[in-house]
Parts: sequence; structure tokens; C-alpha cells
Amino acid sequence: MLPQQDTKAPAPTNRKARRAQRRLKKTSPAQNSPAKKPGSGRCATVALQAPTEHQHIFQEAYRLRNAGKLREAEQCYRQVLKKDPQCSYALLSIGLLLLSAEQPADAYDYFKQAVALDPDKAHYWVAFGRCLKDLGQVQAAVVAFRRALAQAPEKAGLHLELGEMLVHNGDGKEALEVLDKAVALDPEYSDAHYYRGIQQNALGKLDAARSSFRRVLEIDPSFPPAYMHLVDLVDDKDELDAIISQIKRVIETGAENPRSLAALHFAIAGAHKRQKHYDDAFSHFTIANRTLNGVYKLCRDSARVMVDEIIEGFQPGVFEKLKDAGTDSDLPIFVVGMPRSGSTLVEQILSSHRDIAGAGEFPKLWRTAGLLNEDVGGSARYPQHVGNFAPGDLKPLGEDYLDALRHSRPEGARRITDKFLDNFFNVGLIAVLFPKASIIHCRRDPMDTCLSCYFQNFTQVNRQLVYTTDLEDLGFFYRQYERLADHWNTILPGRMFEVNYEELIAKQEKISRKLIEHVGLPWDDACLEFHKSDKSAITASISQVRKPIYKSSVAAWRNYEKHLAPLKQALGIDASDSSAV
Repeated sequence: MLPQQDTKAPAPTNRKARRAQRRLKKTSPAQNSPAKKPGSGRCATVALQAPTEHQHIFQEAYRLRNAGKLREAEQCYRQVLKKDPQCSYALLSIGLLLLSAEQPADAYDYFKQAVALDPDKAHYWVAFGRCLKDLGQVQAAVVAFRRALAQAPEKAGLHLELGEMLVHNGDGKEALEVLDKAVALDPEYSDAHYYRGIQQNALGKLDAARSSFRRVLEIDPSFPPAYMHLVDLVDDKDELDAIISQIKRVIETGAENPRSLAALHFAIAGAHKRQKHYDDAFSHFTIANRTLNGVYKLCRDSARVMVDEIIEGFQPGVFEKLKDAGTDSDLPIFVVGMPRSGSTLVEQILSSHRDIAGAGEFPKLWRTAGLLNEDVGGSARYPQHVGNFAPGDLKPLGEDYLDALRHSRPEGARRITDKFLDNFFNVGLIAVLFPKASIIHCRRDPMDTCLSCYFQNFTQVNRQLVYTTDLEDLGFFYRQYERLADHWNTILPGRMFEVNYEELIAKQEKISRKLIEHVGLPWDDACLEFHKSDKSAITASISQVRKPIYKSSVAAWRNYEKHLAPLKQALGIDASDSSAV
């Protein structure tokens, strides 16, 4: 059931959100829609008309939905289902409302019923595929998008969505073939060129990726993410200068919103950084982050209380009390820590092993932890009251996670990495649910870690990383992270295998061998040539993982030292101290 919503839904504030809204409108059941342009291959699939039998009710639901009154619209669709439980259009419509309200688990059954009743409608399979994607059921989403394409093979947007799911399923080469098809169907489709560029980059096809991002900007010169990727791939000073000039012209004409403006400044900063113009780079990184900081801001009290509650809940006696809640599987390898701590490098080394698959940032466990308050604990609150939970209530959660993890990768992997870094806050839960799982904790010099976070446009894709937009917030959050790390190491001594980034850079083979030994597998020489792997790598560090290990990122903070007094102070470092941290 949707929450009551009487006010009109606010307009999306960024390009990506507006594209998503347009996509939703094109995917939602059409009401008196104009005919689509023949041969159009964008995200629109099939314009479906509401059944004439209940036309007046569907028209009223459409009016209410457009007015932002989603609960009332839902009641209209339920009114139809009371009269006609087999009305697939009403089932689909409720599912779409729930999906737009970020309730994919509730939407699932409605979409499942809709496609069972009308399996030949591409539109239904698209909606089901997006729901499965949001639930992390990647392989099932691939099947859904394939079914949609079977009905509408001429739609470039469907090829794009299938390609995205194939990337997440580890089928990088097929994903690129599908994205090539999207571009062939619609050569002016900027999104298709953009995601093809990302996938080409992920597979190490750097020249092709450069061409794709350049093509995006030919079609749409105000496409901020394309600039951000392109500057990471360009070495030529003259081209970098030209990119900077072009971005400045876009800014002068007026960016769409703060997030777009921030992305453009991140791109300029990246170009200056490539040219080693460190002061200019830092200036634009600061503008970008201040722009975002006006939209997103860390609540320090909430962050502190979150760590307090985790420490309160996970005390030594909890693990003995909940020992029967664990599974016997050693399938997961959890890679945790702060962003920009070398986690992508560690995952690439691991997933280059013939017996290990990489699931990337797999949010299932994080969502499971979030649901503990709602569904399992009753009056007990998670995490501070985790000791009051019954082992029998927790055990199915671990089994459900393992089932989802298995279905996220092709069959045959002996171990699967989960690089959802925020699982650092769930180390205690991991120890309860997966006593045989490996936990790899990535650590890096705190100054380099925090500054590298500051240089990333993380809030574009993950609003949980709001602390990265302010140096003082970064220092504060890092100290909370260290406080929790000390707690885990105290109550779970030796449970986390710590990988120090600087040591890994200096002694690649030695640390890599220890890493593989820790996860209980025989050595594989491919782990030393992770940059040659044909597996996809979708990450903020995408351009780095296609190169052999290099040392230029060690102590990189010194290039910006004169700007970093607020960060040093927040980390508890003497601002006048220029020695190694």
C-alpha cells in the first residue's frame, strides 16, 4: 500500500532523474497518448491503451497519478481488480505505482501476475525487469529484458537496459554487443553511446571508449557525466584544454540544476588534475562540492548515534547467543571499508582468480539489515537490541542473501565477492549470519582516503555518501569509521583480514598471495595480471583497474597540502605537521 500523498510530486532535479521520469511515463500504461514516431528506438516500448471496459476508472487514476495523488490512483486500480481480478493492466499499474514509490518488493507480485496473464506484451516485461533490477535479481532481470526484446527487437532503449543488466551479470562482452545494437538502431541516442563508452572502458577498450564519449558530446554538449569520463581517458594537453573551454561554455549558458553544475566542475577539476595544475583542480573540486553541499549535508549527530548503536548492540556475548543463526556457506567474500581505500583493486585481484566471481556492489545485505527493524525484531530495535533476536528469525535472512548472491552471478563460482563497502557497518551481522565467510577490510592513509573521496562525484549515484562533499565532514566521518574498526577488531579479533593499500602497492605479489590464501583457494597467476581480465569493472576507479599497479596515488594528498588544514584538523592531525600520516 502506498503512503498518503496529497501534494503534487516534485519535478526531478537532475538530467538523469528527468530521463527516468520520461522513461516511466513512456513505460506507464498510456492514457490517450499520441502515437509514437514510427521506428523510434528510445526507451519507449509499446504505447498500451487502457481496457475500454473500465476506461472511466483508468482515466480518473491517470488524472490522480499526474496530480501526485498516488494512493488515490492506487485505489482506482484496486476498484477495477475487485470487479476483474484478471485485469493485467490494473495489476501492472499498481506495480508501477509501487515501483515509483521505491517499493519494488511490494511491486513484484503485481508484475509477476501481469506478465503471467499477458506474456506477449513487451511493456509488461520491461516493468518487471526494472523491478527485478531494483531487487538485485540480476539474472531474472536479464530474462525479463530478453522477453521484452523478443516482442520489440527494434527498440534501442530495450537493448540499453538489457546491456546494463548483462554488465551486472558479468557478461561484459555480450553487454557490449547489445549496446552496439542499441547504437546501430538509433545513432543519435546519446544514452546508448554513453553506456557503450562505460562498458568499453570497463573492458579496457580505451580508444573505443574515448570515441563513444566524444560522440555523446557531439549529440549533446551538455551531458556532464560524459565529460567526467572523457577527461579520465585523455592525455593530450590541447584536448584537455579544449574540453575545459567547452565545459565552461556549457556552464555559462546555465547548468540545469546544482547536480549538473557540480558534475561539470568535477570534470574541469579532473582535467586540471590530469595536467598537474593542482591549485586549479582543487578550486573546481571545491566549487563542485560546495554546490552539492547545498543539496546534501551530513548529519553528524545521526552518524555518531549510528556507530554508538552498533557498538551497543554487538558485544561479545551476542555471537555465542546467536551462534545457531549462521549458515554453513563460505560463498561470500565481503570487501569492506571506506570508499577510495583500494577496494576495487582488491576486488579485481580476487575476481581475476578462476574460482572467484565479482558481484560488485551488492546491496542485498544492507537492505536486509534495514528491514530487521520492520519485520523481524518486534519491539527489539536493530542494531542495539540484536541480542534479543531469536536465531530462528535471523537464519532465513542469511539463506535469502546467499540465494540472491548465487543468482547474481553465472553458475560455477566457488566464491563470490560483495564489494558493498558500507557492509563495514554490518561486520557484526556478517559474523552472525556467515561465520565461514571471508571479510576483507581495505585500509589506506586517511589523508589520501578522504581527499580521494572529496574528488569523486559520489552523490550522483549514492546519496549515502553525503559526507564526501565537505572536508570537515570527511574527517569527522573517518574518525567514526575508525572508532567502529577498533570495536570490530576488539570483539572479533582476527575476523577481518586487513589489506593496507600502500603495502599492496609496494608488495603486490606478496600481499596478493596472502589474500588468496586467506580466502582458502590455491594461487592463480591471473591475480597478478588483474588489469588484463576480460571481466567488467564498473567503479569510480574504472580507469585505474585497467592499468598495472602504479604508485602515483600514494601520498597524493601532498600535492594539495596547503588547502587541507580543515581536513587535518577534523582528523586530529596537527595542521602544521607535513610528515607522513
